[in-house]
Amino acid sequence: MKQWMALALPVLLLGLAPLSSLAQTKTTEAASCYLPGVQEQLHCGTVSVPENYDQPEGKHIGIYYAVLPAVQEGAKSDPMLILAGGPGQAATELAPMIARMFEGVRQKRDILLIDQRGTGKSHPLKCDIERPDELIRADDEQDLAELSRECLKQYPNTDTTQYHTVNAVKDFERVREHLGIEQLNLYGGSYGTRVGLTYLREAPGSVRTATLDAIAPPQVVIGPFGQHGADAF
Repeated sequence: MKQWMALALPVLLLGLAPLSSLAQTKTTEAASCYLPGVQEQLHCGTVSVPENYDQPEGKHIGIYYAVLPAVQEGAKSDPMLILAGGPGQAATELAPMIARMFEGVRQKRDILLIDQRGTGKSHPLKCDIERPDELIRADDEQDLAELSRECLKQYPNTDTTQYHTVNAVKDFERVREHLGIEQLNLYGGSYGTRVGLTYLREAPGSVRTATLDAIAPPQVVIGPFGQHGADAF
């Protein structure tokens, strides 16, 4: 139930809030790690970024990443960055599926997974609700705004206006720089395509290629759930 809320709330709030209230989060070097569903050893770390980029000396949050290393020696220097969907999916939680889907890519390239701010281990917002089905009902009686307000009461020190796509791209750029990567190959589906388009606008020099599957352009409102898919038939 909590995981489901992590996927749904960004649609309601236009962003996610961090779970921790720590004032500062230190950057850590990549270390060996394991993720659920992946048997092999990976490399994981956390990069400290401002919650509000206009206040660089203010509150910092940690952005968590994991690297699925290339199988063959002499890996190419431009890894693939997976842009998760939702909004609200945590990229590192998709590691087992990504490892299977992109087995061929991993022969010669690393795959980089970064939990977008507000998801996974990057200061996640998780809320308990009694009726998760309330979030997917399509009648006029549901009060999504009230559900959101109740959830946000748990995070009084969080500036939810800072949990948006542009700042997510800035976070990804901090991780790229931390890892010493010159350019990335982007892959995104659904909301991940919107992140990809934003990445191309905000940091085009950091992108070698971009593969965007089922594009969700900025002018399209994400939600109500399933509506645009239904319109396609």
